[in-house]
Amino acid sequence: MDYPYLLWLLTIGEPIPVTKAAVGMRWVRMSTDAPTAIREVLHGRLSLREYLRSIRPPVAQAIYASDDPVPGVLEIPLLAYLLGKRVLSGGRIA
Repeated sequence: MDYPYLLWLLTIGEPIPVTKAAVGMRWVRMSTDAPTAIREVLHGRLSLREYLRSIRPPVAQAIYASDDPVPGVLEIPLLAYLLGKRVLSGGRIA
């Protein structure tokens, strides 16, 4: 379900179409979920099996969409910048 679009319609006074959300859908942002899961698995707070179960289909990608790949493509340099900033400041990567 495209909540930002529905909010935009509401904001500009347009009618809100009848929508139906998919039941059981999981929302994931792999660029942040995977590093966090790796850290949690390494510290013993999450099993690999639990994590893999949490990302099994059906999933909705937070950033990437095949019908609009631009946000996913633009996230790549953003992630590289953030990683570089963390490394240069002496922060931990994982």
